[in-house]
Order: sequence, then structure tokens, then C-alpha cells
Amino acid sequence: MAKLKEQKEIAIKKEISKLYKQNFGKGPETTEVKIYENFVFLKFEGAFSQIEENLMKSDGGLALVEQIRDEMILMQTEAYIPTLERIVEGKVRKVNYMMQEEKAAMYMFVLFEEYIS
Repeated sequence: MAKLKEQKEIAIKKEISKLYKQNFGKGPETTEVKIYENFVFLKFEGAFSQIEENLMKSDGGLALVEQIRDEMILMQTEAYIPTLERIVEGKVRKVNYMMQEEKAAMYMFVLFEEYIS
């Protein structure tokens, strides 16, 4: 069971990192994936472009980058969700994310309808 979970985590890391790079023009430096019960947690470090990092240092820049990322992630949901559902073999219920400016990191939280086996 643990081996299957680990295989799914590796597959998610590979596929989502590839989609991330295709959609944002720059892939994260590192990606971590953890499956717990019916959640998939993803951590992307070094996830921002140089332009985004510079914007986040300015007044109101973080809000602007968040707004742009919100739009981009909404547009890309069509690619991420089917990929996650195929790998996990389950239905996504909700996707959410947050950014951490200090670490140039983005966290994605994916809730599935059923426990992931």
C-alpha cells in the first residue's frame, strides 16, 4: 500500500511539475508531493519568475501577483484536475492554493471525494 502511494506521489510530482512549467514558463526548482487520506499536498519552491519576485517586493506587488496567479490557476484547472484524477484514480472535490513570498513557494491543496488508496 505504501509503495503504491509513493508511486502516485512520484507520478503527480512529474506530471504537475511539467504542466506548471508549460503554463507559467518556468518550472519550480523543487516540488514535494504528499498524499494523506483524501488530500494531495503539493509544495513548489522557486516557483516564481524573476518578474513576479521583483513585483512582490514593491508596494501592492504581492496582491498583484496573487491576482495574476489566481487567474492563471483558474484557467489551468482544466489541465491539472484531469491529470490528478487519472493518477489518483479518484474525483477531485476542491483545489486551493496559497503563496509564501519569503520562500518563493506556492502550496496547492487538493481534496478528493474518497480516500486515496
